[in-house]
Formats: sequence, structure tokens, C-alpha cells
Amino acid sequence: MSRPKSWPPNLLVWLRYIGIWVLLMIVCAPQLYWDVPNQTWSSVFWKEFVYWSSWGMVSLPVFWLCRRLYEGPRTWKRYVIGLLLGAVGVSLLQPLIDERCVSGAGRARPEGARRTVACKRG
Repeated sequence: MSRPKSWPPNLLVWLRYIGIWVLLMIVCAPQLYWDVPNQTWSSVFWKEFVYWSSWGMVSLPVFWLCRRLYEGPRTWKRYVIGLLLGAVGVSLLQPLIDERCVSGAGRARPEGARRTVACKRG
């Protein structure tokens, strides 16, 4: 009789990351809902999904940079240059990823298709 495969060793770690990401979305969504009037919960959660996903993508190079700075010689010049370049990189990369996600979602659902469906109902 064969034994079933065991769970992957890093599954629990990844589930924790996903749980933190979902928790951040749930905590921050009401703030956005109450701040901007006349929007649906689905649009609020979509905006939070895009926002926190872009930060999740940016966090990978940030952690790589932190590990790289920690493993090398610990001089203040190295840390200042590394952290300044990292801050500039994140400042440019996060809004770019955010806008690419939003514009990519706009292309996936063209406005004309939405109007056609609305006209059929009326």
C-alpha cells in the first residue's frame, strides 16, 4: 500500500504570508470604503488587492537587498548607499507596478463589452 505524499515543507510559511496579505486587505478596506463615497465593496477590495500585491512584489527585492547588505562588510558608507538606492528603487518601482496592474485589468475588460451587457438588460 502506498502512502500519500506529505505536504510541502514550506507550505505553512507561504500560507502565513498569504494570511498576512489578506489580513492587511481586510483591515485597510473599510478605511478606503468610508473615505471615498459611492463605491462598491468589490471595487474597494480590488484597489486593496492591487495595492498590497504591488507591495508584495516590491518586498522581494527589498529582502534580497537587506540580506545582501547584512552578509557583506558592515560599513556605514555601504549601508547608506544601499539603503538610499533601495528607497529610490522602491519609490519608483511600487507605483509603476501598481499602475501596470490597474491598466492591465482595464485591458482585460474593455469598456465597450460592459456597455453591451448593460444595454441588453435595459
